[in-house]
Amino acid sequence: MESQFLEEELSTQNKSYTEIFKEVLPFYISIGMSIDQFYNQDVTLATVYRKAYDIKNERDNNQLWLQGMYIYDAISTSIYNAFCRKAGQQAASYTSKPYPINQKQLEEDHEKTVERERAKAKVWMENWVNAYK
Repeated sequence: MESQFLEEELSTQNKSYTEIFKEVLPFYISIGMSIDQFYNQDVTLATVYRKAYDIKNERDNNQLWLQGMYIYDAISTSIYNAFCRKAGQQAASYTSKPYPINQKQLEEDHEKTVERERAKAKVWMENWVNAYK
């Protein structure tokens, strides 16, 4: 987001390259680029650092969102158990495993769900057949 702001700000003003370099240098230093890399290395390195910065921010945002999901579930479970559960009803439990966050985990989770449903269907069919023998 900051890199987008830098690009927009620079494109709207007429400045010398020296002024532009001095303006954006603090941003690149803050994302880990050395002064030597900024002034003496390949110019595409700045683009790579900016892209890495955007990727890191997106990853951090996803981690914070996932943390919020866990906190929401914990609070919801606690409030439900304290105020909404009927007498004699079993208490709701917090999630027993982490949420799947990548494609492999989603596929494994889906396969396990399908297997559970197949097992339930098999038991139901066997019970139905045995009931009408």
